[in-house]
Amino acid sequence: MDVLGIEITKREVVASIAIVGIMASIGFFISGRIDNYSDSKCTEYSKAVRIERAEAFEYGMRTHIGNALVFGELTAVDPVGYPGVEGEYIEISQTTEQYTMHTRMVPHTVNGKTTYTTETYWTWDEIASETKQCEQVEMLGTIFVKEKISPLYMRYVGTVGASSGLRYTYRGAASGMVGTMFTNLSGGEVGENSIFYESDIDS
Repeated sequence: MDVLGIEITKREVVASIAIVGIMASIGFFISGRIDNYSDSKCTEYSKAVRIERAEAFEYGMRTHIGNALVFGELTAVDPVGYPGVEGEYIEISQTTEQYTMHTRMVPHTVNGKTTYTTETYWTWDEIASETKQCEQVEMLGTIFVKEKISPLYMRYVGTVGASSGLRYTYRGAASGMVGTMFTNLSGGEVGENSIFYESDIDS
């Protein structure tokens, strides 16, 4: 078989068809696994017990009730922060940025001839980062370790200049957030890898 001047054998055609078939099968398999996982999670959420009162939360743990959606205020028992940054936080990150000079070659073409000049520009580049988090949090009167909850969404807090060429940028999850926690109470306590999101229980 000749295609655009390239000789292609029947064996190569068969091999190509086989490869396409295998890739399609893999794609369908992965897609099916993703759909099944998504359906499983939706089922877990829809069947979870809804809790909005401290007594119900305590009862759910005492009776090992299983999956639960717990709505309320999440506060830090031992809030964290940084000097010069207002507020108390469950989690807060500090990114250190340095004002750095860079160079690049810029092409210029005149009458079909290209020459290059060196251009200088400056950007704020990250050189270090760290995150602080409290040890314990409280929700509906129950205190548990922060590690039980997956990392929270951290909003921009502010930027503080340390010097003319150095600054700190802060992002944090403030203490006192109101939202819903998806957790498993089968072990008689807040389960590992619980998820907290700032939304009401029906969202």
